[in-house]
Amino acid sequence: MKGKALSALFPLTLRGRRITLTLLLLSIFTSAIGIQPVNAFGLEPYMKVFEPQIDGLSVSVNGFVFSLTGYSGINWDWGDGNEEKHFFPASHIYSSYGDYTITVTAYQKVVGPPVWIDWTATETIHVSLSLMVETTNVAGERKDVFDISETVYISGSGYLPSKKYDLYVVEDTTWSGGMGFPDRVSGTETSVETDVNGDIPAGIVAWKGPLTPGKYDIVIDRNNNGKYDEGIDALDDEDIEVTAGFFVIPELPLGTLMGIVTCFLALATFRFKRLIKH
Repeated sequence: MKGKALSALFPLTLRGRRITLTLLLLSIFTSAIGIQPVNAFGLEPYMKVFEPQIDGLSVSVNGFVFSLTGYSGINWDWGDGNEEKHFFPASHIYSSYGDYTITVTAYQKVVGPPVWIDWTATETIHVSLSLMVETTNVAGERKDVFDISETVYISGSGYLPSKKYDLYVVEDTTWSGGMGFPDRVSGTETSVETDVNGDIPAGIVAWKGPLTPGKYDIVIDRNNNGKYDEGIDALDDEDIEVTAGFFVIPELPLGTLMGIVTCFLALATFRFKRLIKH
């Protein structure tokens, strides 16, 4: 914090106008004799910034400023090259995911006479923007290949806390911004709700078996508008063969599976014998 703050004027909502007048006269007197006024009762101005609320690329920050003299404004440096002046609360939409440092500076500058006030209070906060959805097992461990008897679970992070979003489990699709969502796969869940931290916790079911063999994508429609918005909605579509989010494979009959294993063993034995002969 830079400088001292003079409590020359209490807000009009406070009682005791004689105190206000006394402090004002004290300010005029000390300024007239060349002494920089100090904060009454030794109460320095300060600022409290609350935990930011993150929803995809959107960040909202609230807080408060304490100063007996009030304050002139708040300057926001969002850490991506953008700055603005705005009182609490303030919000900003980033153009890409990543880690950012936000610098918040409250200030007051009054150049007398009769009052000279000049102070700043600065806080920095760090945000990590990563909107994610992944297919998992029931424990929350990433899993991209399922057989038809299994259940597909999902987990994710970077959302608003305790909010319900539309969920789409669809056949593998080539995605482009603004397109409508394809029809959901039959039997899949249509929505998902985040926890108090804005996460999709382990154990959330997206598709309960029996499953249908094929390649699939999962999308969370963050703004619930029924369209795919690139850079806004969460998409899991690049885990299998570059384009698919997850893969469901058919279960082979036991006899077929044993036959494949036997063939592999026979082939390995044949190659091993050829190596010995040579």
